[in-house]
Amino acid sequence: MSMGGAGTLKALKDKMGALREENDILKEKLEVQQRVNDGLKQDKDNVLTPEEIFVTFDPAQMVWGPVLSEWLTFQAEQEIQSLNRRIQLLEEDMERSEERLQTATEKLEEASKAADESERARRCLENKSLLDDGRIDQLEGGMKQMELVANEAERKYEEVLENLNNASEERTDVLEKQLTEAKLIAEEADKKYDEAARKLAITEVDLERAEARLEAAEAKVLELEEELKVVGNNMKSLEISEQEASQREDSYEETIRDLTQRLKDAENRATEAERTVSKLQKEVDRLEDDLEQERKHKLELQAEMEATLQDLNELLAEKERYKAISDELDQTFAELAGY
Repeated sequence: MSMGGAGTLKALKDKMGALREENDILKEKLEVQQRVNDGLKQDKDNVLTPEEIFVTFDPAQMVWGPVLSEWLTFQAEQEIQSLNRRIQLLEEDMERSEERLQTATEKLEEASKAADESERARRCLENKSLLDDGRIDQLEGGMKQMELVANEAERKYEEVLENLNNASEERTDVLEKQLTEAKLIAEEADKKYDEAARKLAITEVDLERAEARLEAAEAKVLELEEELKVVGNNMKSLEISEQEASQREDSYEETIRDLTQRLKDAENRATEAERTVSKLQKEVDRLEDDLEQERKHKLELQAEMEATLQDLNELLAEKERYKAISDELDQTFAELAGY
């Protein structure tokens, strides 16, 4: 289960890397577009809405192309920032999933080690129990043998008593020796029996302790099995979280594709706007050239009119002089006629 979770996380990391690369490409495109727009826009602090673009359109200055490009760039930047925030949230979610998976894996390893240790302890206890059973069997066999020896000694003792009653005085010493030997054998048998009983009691105590340790080990195994179940449930939860993260990742990929297409559309619109601005700029240049020609023609006409006006003023002055001379001649003629 841990190998499957690790493989899913690796695939998730690869997809996140691809998303970051695609995001970097979008950022590079945006920077290129921004540099192009920086060469055109006149007021970088004036970001307008589409309605404001048409309201502030000035046909004389032809500035609507840079404003539209600036607005499209601003929209693309906002979408890229939103995408970066989503990618950051996804990375944080992935880091939390990795931490939970690492914790669950460590707990699983600890539980496995504890289970192995408990299994080894259980086997040791079983082996020791088997050895104790063998020793008990040996002691029981020894006790049976001692019982046989004791019975044999008792039988011989009875035989000696019987022989004492039936034997003659010449065999009394021999029978007494045999009786003494029988008593010694009986005492030795009793000692061996007591030793065997003591060892059996010690073995029973050791066996009870071993059984208690075995029960504790079995309880520990049950506890570890419960922990393994909990770890398994946690692993399932992690796999579900990974699937949900994968689904969110697919949604982010779709969003990135949509943003990429929208960015391309914005770039196309900006390019078209630039071409339109270029055409209009050429038209403005042509009109400015025509206006300059008209201004020159106007200046020439003004100069010609001023020259004509000056000539006219000179003619009027000449006319006044002629009139004065004529009046003076008329007066002279009138005086001459009086004489």
